[in-house]
Amino acid sequence: MKYFLLLFSLFSTLVWSAEGEVCNSDTDSKSFITDWKSGSSKTKVLATVSTTEFITDHGRIVYAGDLNGDNNDDFIYEASTGVGSSGDKVYSFLLQCHGYLKLVGSDYFAKVEVLDSGSSGNKFKDIKIYSYKRNSNGSIQQKGKEALMTPHVWKFNSETQKYEGESE
Repeated sequence: MKYFLLLFSLFSTLVWSAEGEVCNSDTDSKSFITDWKSGSSKTKVLATVSTTEFITDHGRIVYAGDLNGDNNDDFIYEASTGVGSSGDKVYSFLLQCHGYLKLVGSDYFAKVEVLDSGSSGNKFKDIKIYSYKRNSNGSIQQKGKEALMTPHVWKFNSETQKYEGESE
């Protein structure tokens, strides 16, 4: 029985330390996704608390699944409050930590999709982001009624603890 408790405590430590590689509740800004009902409509709200500010963005979850191989749902959130005149939307990449979400990347994109696996040796899944192709005047290039886009793959950088990559 005492060996069971020893194994359990070692396993618990390994699980917490694996999470601790990215999550640090003492220093991280903390994000939460909640539902907000106003009248007859209901929307998702991403709320982020840091040491200096409190920010909310209305929007929707476009991905819920495991980004980093820890069997917890992580999220990609599309903010409706950050849509620019260029047509791009703000997408936020959020990892599930113990009791909160950690923002590990965010930018303006045309759309995003999660790839089935990450780069070799990386437990984090890669994310394919799309940028609109633009004309010289900044308008979005079209082929018929379809907007033209350029794909880029963003990868998780363990040194910066963020998803990073190129975009246009």
